Amino acid sequence: RRTQAVRGFLTQVLGVPMGQVTALRLKGSLWRSLVVDAHVLSREVRVLNGLAVPERVAAAVGVPVLVGAGGDGLEWMRRAARAVVDAVPGSEYAEVPGQGHVPAPAALGALIDRVRSRIVSPSS
Repeated sequence: RRTQAVRGFLTQVLGVPMGQVTALRLKGSLWRSLVVDAHVLSREVRVLNGLAVPERVAAAVGVPVLVGAGGDGLEWMRRAARAVVDAVPGSEYAEVPGQGHVPAPAALGALIDRVRSRIVSPSS
C-alpha cells in the first residue's frame, strides 16, 4: 500500500492538489523513488511536527539568512518561509516570481544577484 501512503502524504500532510499528484505519477522515476521511500513517511510526519517551524532551533542559527519561496509554490511553503524569517533575527524573505517548489537556477541566481547588489556597495 505504498502508493496509497505516498498519495495520502502528499495530499493530506503537504496539501499538494490531487492534479499535481496525478502529474507526479506520470514522472516514472520520480514517482517510483517516492513509492520506494514510502516506509519513512511516518517518520517524516513526526519530524514535520504539523509543519510547525521549530522557532527555538531557528532562533539559534545566529546569523541572518535569506529565505526564498516560489511565488507559484504551495501557500504553506510560503508561510513556512516567512515563519523562518520571523524566527531567525535579521533574516529576509524573498518570493521568487513564477517559480514553484524547485525553482530554475536562473531564477535563484537573479534573486541572489538582486540581494547581493543591495548588500555589497559598488566601492567594495
